[in-house]
Amino acid sequence: MNFKQRNRTKLAKIEIGGYKSFSAKNPMTINMSDINILLGANGAGKSNIISFFRMLNFMMSGSFQKYVAQNGTNSSILHYGPKVTPVIDGHLSLSNSGGRDYYDFKLSAAASQQLIISEEKITWEKKVRTIRFQVY
Repeated sequence: MNFKQRNRTKLAKIEIGGYKSFSAKNPMTINMSDINILLGANGAGKSNIISFFRMLNFMMSGSFQKYVAQNGTNSSILHYGPKVTPVIDGHLSLSNSGGRDYYDFKLSAAASQQLIISEEKITWEKKVRTIRFQVY
């Protein structure tokens, strides 16, 4: 195993609340491994987990509004629509040999049935020091 393999950053945990079938009051938490298999009954949310990763891809490439336009209004993306669930909460935890990084975000219902990124936070925790860095 070389240095790059030992120090690779991998997704360790995701938490999704308020997105499609995942309630904000009882968010879906998935602890990730090197290999992950989604098993469950029909309607359990397997496809929604995959679409959550697709949404993240659009967010990170700067085309989040394109995702919303292609996948319906905020009523179809928010758990039971914006009157019941006005915000999607997402929490990603990434780890490598140097520490753990966190990406937290909130997507809020906006005018014209849109969603906007209303909050983002990146936190770095490095093992070398006990200092926590945050970017808002």
